[in-house]
Amino acid sequence: MRFFTVFLIAVLIAASSFGQWDSALDHDSSGVIDLADLSYFANRWLETSDVEVPSVWGLSKAEAEASIISAGLSVGSLTQQHSLSFPEDTVISQYPAAGDSVPAGSRVNIMVSFSGEDGFNGMSWVYIDEPEFTGYVSKYEITNAQYCKFLTDALACEDIDVRTDGIYGVRGAYNGQLYYDIDDPHAQISYSDGSFYSESRSGNDMTSHPVVEVSWFGAKAFCDYYGYILPSEQQWQAGADYHGAFDYGCGTSIDSSKANYALNNPAGLSSFPHTSSAGEFGEYGYGLCDMAGNVWEWTDTIWGEGYRVLKGGSWCDSAENCKVESRLSGSPLAGHFNYGFRVFMRE
Repeated sequence: MRFFTVFLIAVLIAASSFGQWDSALDHDSSGVIDLADLSYFANRWLETSDVEVPSVWGLSKAEAEASIISAGLSVGSLTQQHSLSFPEDTVISQYPAAGDSVPAGSRVNIMVSFSGEDGFNGMSWVYIDEPEFTGYVSKYEITNAQYCKFLTDALACEDIDVRTDGIYGVRGAYNGQLYYDIDDPHAQISYSDGSFYSESRSGNDMTSHPVVEVSWFGAKAFCDYYGYILPSEQQWQAGADYHGAFDYGCGTSIDSSKANYALNNPAGLSSFPHTSSAGEFGEYGYGLCDMAGNVWEWTDTIWGEGYRVLKGGSWCDSAENCKVESRLSGSPLAGHFNYGFRVFMRE
């Protein structure tokens, strides 16, 4: 910008010296093209015209896009969120907010509703369209109830072996790999007479809490079984940082009203792990829940010699560890009392 202004000054001074210049540039009709004329045209060139962002909430996707364009703005990213409260393809959120003043041509990002559930324990999805990933992200971390369902299905197909020290895969690349450390005192899932179930703790129904003590192999096997994918670190981050605007998966800041972290123990549990029910702290960004805190989430990204990256922080981590950019390495062979996961699904 400074280079352009200096260049323009030099051109105008040179032109006025030689007296050969279009009279239209003599704005003040002084007979000389001088710095006053330069100032006028430079200000006009630098001038930015702001427009007001229209309200598109409740409109159909097509109506919203037309309204945004007619206001002199452009349509930004489109995300979808499962909702039973709105008709299909209805705008349920926008950014920037209606009434904000922004430069002409700015992008307005919209979120529209969709009614898609895949029939597996009411799995809810959020659609994102980012360079790193385009497709669906599970709105919540995988819960104890959902993992119990997987173990039941896998047992019926003889894909797992239930031993006293854990649950192991028995086929292909998963043969002999620990899926779930059912023998650990922090495990939330039990097994009896051919059935998997999640017991209550301190008066809390744990079925809707995120599964813990699941290994990377256990998360990966879950994805393969139902046709999902375990995200890479970059894909996970694309879902968490909301166009790069978020420092945490819950926004630009974090506190005990936004996430379960720093041993807050919102459920009042008498022993570890101090998890909270999936979605208890609300949704952020694209409409995802618990992208900061609750449990670390396995990714498919390798770290060093055989380790895997986990993201998001957990119920016992500091605010710093819950940042979108923070990462943890974990052995894929074992679970932990604050390791869980969520799944992605391509279009």
